[in-house]
Amino acid sequence: MKAIIYASNIRTGGAIGGAANLLDTLPDFYKTTHMCWAREWYVYLSDEIASEMSRLDDLRDLGVSVVQRTDAANLRTLQRRSNAWADVRLVLRGPDYVGRMAKREILGFADRSILTPVSRHQPATRRFRASARNALKRALLRRYDAYLTQTTNMSEELSARFPGKPVWVFPNSPADIFRAQDVMSRIERTPALGNGRRIIRLFYPARGYPHKNHQLIPRVVEVLRSTYNLELEVVCTLRSDELISLGLHNAPGIVPVGALSRAECYVQYRNSDGVFFPSLNETSSVTPLEGMALGLPVFASDLNFITEISGNAPYYFDPKNPGAAAAVISEYFANPYADLGRLKAGFEFVRGLPSRLETTRGHLDAMKSMSTAETTHNSRILPTIRLGRP
Repeated sequence: MKAIIYASNIRTGGAIGGAANLLDTLPDFYKTTHMCWAREWYVYLSDEIASEMSRLDDLRDLGVSVVQRTDAANLRTLQRRSNAWADVRLVLRGPDYVGRMAKREILGFADRSILTPVSRHQPATRRFRASARNALKRALLRRYDAYLTQTTNMSEELSARFPGKPVWVFPNSPADIFRAQDVMSRIERTPALGNGRRIIRLFYPARGYPHKNHQLIPRVVEVLRSTYNLELEVVCTLRSDELISLGLHNAPGIVPVGALSRAECYVQYRNSDGVFFPSLNETSSVTPLEGMALGLPVFASDLNFITEISGNAPYYFDPKNPGAAAAVISEYFANPYADLGRLKAGFEFVRGLPSRLETTRGHLDAMKSMSTAETTHNSRILPTIRLGRP
C-alpha cells in the first residue's frame, strides 16, 4: 500500500510551521502500527517547510520518499494529474490544484474565507478575482473523500455541505518552542515613552489578506492617542507589496517586518507587550494560542471562531469598532499586574491542548482508516467510516 502526505502547496503563513511540526514527528511513528500499514510512504513538501524542519534527514534515512517542490519528481507529479497511483493521500492544507494522486484523498481544511463573501475592503477588480478564485476552490472541495479540520464549528459546516463524508477534528496547538515555557517566569517589558505617551507594543503575525483586518490598526492608534494618551505600535509581518495593496504604506502604528520564521516570530512575541488579533474570519489560528503560551495578553476579535479556539483568556472586542479595541487595550495596561491570574489561565488552556505527537497520531490514524474504506465511482465514502473525532 502507498501513502502520501502532501504539503508542497504550503508556502506562506502559519501553515508552514504547522506542517513542519507534523512532519518532524513522523519518525516517531514510522515503525509503529500508525504507519506500518503502508509499505511505501511519500512526503511532498515546499522548500519553506523544509527550512523549518529539524528531522528531514531522519525521514529520508527511514526510507520515506521525500519530494521537495523544486525537485524534478514533483514536476512529473504535476504532469500526471489524472493518474491516481497511490492508495491514500492526506493534503495537509488545501484544496490543492494537483489533481487526484490517490484512490482516497483526505483534505486538511482551514480556509473559512473561501466559504464566506469576499471582503468589501478590496478594490472591485481584486474583489471579483477573489470571488472567482473562491468559487473554484469551493468546487475543488467536493473531490475529496474525507476532511480534517480544527474546530467543531467547521466540522459541522463541512458535514452539512458534504453529508456522508468523514470529518475529523484536531484542535490547533502551538509548536514546542512556545509550549516549553513557564508563564510566571516571563520578564515584563518596560514600555518606552514617546511624545509624552506610554508606547504599547503588540505583535500581529498575519499575511496581508483583507479578512485579517489590518485596516483597523491606524484607527485604534488614533483613538488611543486622542482619548487615552497612549501610543500603539503593532509589529506586523507584512511585506511591502501587501502594505501597498492594503493602502497602509506609512500608516500610523504599523511596524512592518516582513515574513518571519517560527523562531523569529518567537523573538517578536518575547519583545512585545501583547498580541493583537483583529481578524474577521478564520477557521483556526495558532496566533492567540502562541501568545497565551508565552503568558502574553491577547486582544482578539469577539467572534465565535476565535472564542472556540482560545477560550476565555483573551480580551475580546468588536473587530469593527476601533473605540472598543482601544478601550480594552487601555483598560488592561492601566493595571496589567491585576490580571496575572487570567494570563495563567490562558497558559493552562494551551497546556491542555493535544500535543503535536497526539495530533500527528490522529492524522495518521485517519489515513489508515481511509486506506481500508471502500469508495464508489464518484468517491463518496460508504457510511461505515465513523464521523467526528477519531
